[in-house]
This record gives sequence, C-alpha cells and structure tokens, in this order.
Amino acid sequence: MKIALKNCQLVQPQQKINKKSNLLIEDGIIIKIGNLSAEDLKHAEVFDLKDNFVSPGFFDMHVHLREPGREDEETVQTGCDAAAQGGFTGIACMPNTEPALDSAEVISLIKEKAKNHLVEVFPVGAATVGRKGEVISPMAELFNAGAVGFSDDGVAIKNARILKTSLEYSTMFDVPIIEHCEDESLA
Repeated sequence: MKIALKNCQLVQPQQKINKKSNLLIEDGIIIKIGNLSAEDLKHAEVFDLKDNFVSPGFFDMHVHLREPGREDEETVQTGCDAAAQGGFTGIACMPNTEPALDSAEVISLIKEKAKNHLVEVFPVGAATVGRKGEVISPMAELFNAGAVGFSDDGVAIKNARILKTSLEYSTMFDVPIIEHCEDESLA
C-alpha cells in the first residue's frame, strides 16, 4: 500500500525538523520526504493534510487515568483510546487514584492493563504513601514495578524534611519528583 501525505507540517524534534513538506509511505515505511513526482504519486492514496502536523507521536506527561477507584471518570482503556485519537503514543499517568499509585501491585496493575494498547503508559508513583505527605512511599518497589517518577499530584509535600528525603531517594533511581508547587504557609 502506498500513501502520499501532501502539505503537512512535519515535526521530528530529534532531528530538529519542523517544516512544511510531503511524505511518501509504502507498506508503513516512509520512503521519501520532500517534493513528490507524478511517478511517486502513481498508485498512491493521496491525502492533502492542509498544514496539519505529522510527527512520530506526541507524549503527554500529565494524564489522570483515574483507575483504580474512579473508573466512572476514566479507565486505562478509555484514557489510552483518547490519547491515541489525539496523536499521543505515550502518556505518564499521575498517582491520584483510589488507592494511590503507592504500591508495586497498583503500578503493575496499570502496566498490565495498558500492555496491549498502542499508547505506552508510564506510571508516576506516589511520592508519599496515600499522597498524604507523611511517609515516603516504597520508591524502590515502585521503580522496579515500572514507575518513571514520583509525585503527590495535586498536593504539595508540605513537610520540607520529607520532600528533601524524597528528592534524595529519587536520585538513586535517576527519576524526577514532580512536585505540586504550592506553599500554603505563604497564602
């Protein structure tokens, strides 16, 4: 199968490409970028994208899947479906679920539910148990289960000592703490 994408805004950040161009795709492989000849277009299904973006895929690093616990709002499946419809190939899901993503079992559940979807899910584990800011979560367990970072999403870690220790622990795994930047003592 041969497909021609004309008049697209081609974006490929790794190669520093951001330009209006045309693409020729054959059997799922991009075989030409640039001007397309009549020969190129022969037997091709042609789409005029009218400056719409073509990219390897977008990544959303702050998604609320709500599963487990709030499946009435969103599930891993519906969140991944919505992401795919928007051109996202990867998403990072926040730990504000019920229960919070503060155990290896819950991280593994998310990974298992997402494993066959086109969109890759990267769980962000809770920085503290229950996202309560009182006890640091078992970061090693969460990391080993697939957590790509830690956050108490939507809630700041109010205790500076716990925040400092969380930041120090996260460096052992070379992953970020994604902190909700809010200091209620200043309000």
